[in-house]
Parts: sequence; C-alpha cells; structure tokens
Amino acid sequence: MDTTPVVKTIGSGSDTLMLKLTQDVYKAGAQYTVSVDGKQIGGTLTAGAAEGSGQTDVITVKGDWAAGAHTVTVNFLNDTWGGTSTTDSNLYVTGITYNGKALADGTADLMSNGPVDFSSPRLRRSPLLPRQQRHRPDPSPLRYPRHLGPSRPGLVRPARLRRRQLPDLRR
Repeated sequence: MDTTPVVKTIGSGSDTLMLKLTQDVYKAGAQYTVSVDGKQIGGTLTAGAAEGSGQTDVITVKGDWAAGAHTVTVNFLNDTWGGTSTTDSNLYVTGITYNGKALADGTADLMSNGPVDFSSPRLRRSPLLPRQQRHRPDPSPLRYPRHLGPSRPGLVRPARLRRRQLPDLRR
C-alpha cells in the first residue's frame, strides 16, 4: 500500500485553510471530503501519510470567506474494521491553520465514518463542539488503544485484583 504523503491544493480564492492529516491504513487509503460552511470543496480525497511515520498529508483549501465564524468539516468516508487494531483504518486530523494561524484544538481522531466540525477564524472550535473522537464499540474487553497498552504504568487494577500490604497491627 502506498503511504506517500499527499500535498494538494483544492478550491480557489485569497483565504487559505491548511489541513494536516495522517491515517491508519487497512485495505485502502482513508477517503474523506472537506467542506466549509456546508459546501464541499474539491472531490473525495485519499490520505497518504501513515500515522506514526513522522510525515503528514498537507491539504491546502483556498476560498474567499467573509469575515466572521466559519465551520470546516472533515468527513471520513471509508472506515474499515477487520477485528483488530492492526486491521483498522482511521483518519487523524493533526492540525489546521487558517490564513497562517493555528486553529486551537484543531485535531481530531476519526475512528469511524462521519464528520468532525471545526470553527474558524476565531481560531477555536465552537463551544458546542468539544474535542470529538469517534469510537466503535469494542467487542473485546482486552483490546487496548495502542498508546496505552495493557501494562501502562499508572493504570489502577480493580480492588479485587489488587494485592495490598496491610501493616501488622499486632504488638
């Protein structure tokens, strides 16, 4: 599977919105669309850069947007789940800039099909849209996110599984 980073410009105009994305690849590259204020710009895009590779796709979206708040939507289209974390496709928005200024909280992990909204140019998300992370139901209670792992320090085991050393109160 080709994981060459994609650098692409879509739309036209004097305002610039730059998205950085990566993906977990399974079967095919992650496909998505980008919309501003509900209007799709460009066609269906396919991610290239693999998550964890140190590289990102850079999608530059051009337009002429009036002053005021705008909503940018990234819509993940082709989620694939093969039953394990290594057979799962995901899309990650790793950063967004609007006319050169970073969008606060301009990141999202899309773990299943569907949209994530960001607002701009106030350089923060809408207060009605907290950090969105889409999760699929976990069929296995033993599956851990890869960044946690089953033995991450600081995880507390349930009390019935914990061994405690109690002080000897006998004198």
